[in-house]
Amino acid sequence: MSESFTDAASGVPWHDAEALPRGESGARVDHIVVLGLVPPGARVLDIGCGDGSLLALLRDRRGVDGRGIELSREGVNACLAQGLPVIQGDADTDLANYPDDAAALVSAAVVLLIVGLRFFVRGRPLGAEPVALATALAWVSTYMLVTGVVYNLLLRGIPLQPETVPWSNEILHVWGPLFLLFDLFLGPCRRRLGWRAALGAAIFPVAWIVYTLLRAPLITNPTTGAPYWYPYPFLDPNTDGWGSVVVYVIVIAVVIVGFAVGAVAVGRWRGIRSS
Repeated sequence: MSESFTDAASGVPWHDAEALPRGESGARVDHIVVLGLVPPGARVLDIGCGDGSLLALLRDRRGVDGRGIELSREGVNACLAQGLPVIQGDADTDLANYPDDAAALVSAAVVLLIVGLRFFVRGRPLGAEPVALATALAWVSTYMLVTGVVYNLLLRGIPLQPETVPWSNEILHVWGPLFLLFDLFLGPCRRRLGWRAALGAAIFPVAWIVYTLLRAPLITNPTTGAPYWYPYPFLDPNTDGWGSVVVYVIVIAVVIVGFAVGAVAVGRWRGIRSS
């Protein structure tokens, strides 16, 4: 690790930060300045967080939802010792690896945004949705419903990690799936898709799982400091081995296709015309 990696707030090597001026409270002067600029309860990502002294100050004085990314292992360990959710990585290349399990919610939001824009630009259409839009809507509905079922049946009782925002977690795993469920049965202008559309729903989740399994050994767990990070326990081969992971992946793929068949069936039942 580079010894010249700098502290984000001061621009000097964080190992030498003890030499910086300090206020009467003992906090560094530059940190006190930042403290005055951050509103209470704000969400903060400290890029190059060093030993976590700024994040800890913001957490204790401002109640922020603070997270960090730090290049040096020594800095990450210092942060984890303070209970700070920090991952090891290079800000130039690894920001994309910051933990985020909301891919299904993001994809659903994008599709719904397209539907909404189309509605307001063209007015309430009399015909069925375009095939591509109807397919995408069936797929994201499937992903969100599976997300809701898996979380609430298998993961609801597991304590949240420190870096997880509780209200965001509920939107992702409860309210988002419920909204898509209501849309599936009540949304207007559904198209009767062919059954083959259900098989395509497995493409994105399988690709995401492969990407996650390849990425996980390259990321430091922000909670435990382990040299790997898997977003869900059933994807972690360090728990029950790769055999268990393979079984879960197959089961998830089958469940997703099953839910997709259900989504397509509802669309065919309510649909205006066939694709």
